[in-house]
Amino acid sequence: MAEEGAKQMPPGRTADIGTSEKPILVAQNERRRARIVAHIHAVCEGEMPDEE
Repeated sequence: MAEEGAKQMPPGRTADIGTSEKPILVAQNERRRARIVAHIHAVCEGEMPDEE
């Protein structure tokens, strides 16, 4: 049984965002991913021993 006061979605609908918001979120995710990748590379370079 559903919790009282809980919002239920109509059948066939998901909690997906509207298509107008997706390009904005995709751009934000791409920028976030680029920062994270750069950070991980910097951390890994600092931990790796120098190979000669």
